[in-house]
Amino acid sequence: SAASSFLYSEGSRIILQRSLAAASRGDLVPLARVLYTALVLDEETLTAAPDPAFSDAMYYAVECSDYSYPGSTPQERAENYIRAGDEIDQSLPYFSSLFYGDLPCAYWPGNPPAERPAPFTADGIPTLVLGATADPATPVENGKRVYQRLQDGYLITTRGGAHVIFGRGNDCPDTLVTAFLVDDQMPDQRETFCDG
Repeated sequence: SAASSFLYSEGSRIILQRSLAAASRGDLVPLARVLYTALVLDEETLTAAPDPAFSDAMYYAVECSDYSYPGSTPQERAENYIRAGDEIDQSLPYFSSLFYGDLPCAYWPGNPPAERPAPFTADGIPTLVLGATADPATPVENGKRVYQRLQDGYLITTRGGAHVIFGRGNDCPDTLVTAFLVDDQMPDQRETFCDG
């Protein structure tokens, strides 16, 4: 949980590396603090310490639209999902919590169809595709493939970077995306590389 949660930005990766270095010398306190943060727990009281800027509803609205789960009822979908995790429980017991994090999707309304949709082309619609070379959740190559199919696409890639590159204080993607959203201004070039 600590490692998977602390790979999403350069700053958090530094904290994880320092915590692992301390743990290798026998000091587990920094790594414990990382774990409490990853589990969204107050390290003193072990009570929930949620981030007011994070929305579970928004997370699941996006996440649960990506995959279909077999079964005709939410209960059947949940049971099939849990059975799919049995192998993970046995082979990777310390990582099973990551797998089960999407269990609410079995109950989420609008279970998407099992068939994959046609590739996104956005004909006639200017589209920005954002990515980062160090994003642990969304491979930058996937964004490149989407961009290559777009009729009027623009690719903005941050070298290094975080899982989300817009709105994190990096002037390069922030300026381009803001100009696109606010002023209807396209980037000067189809592909832009920003330093992370």
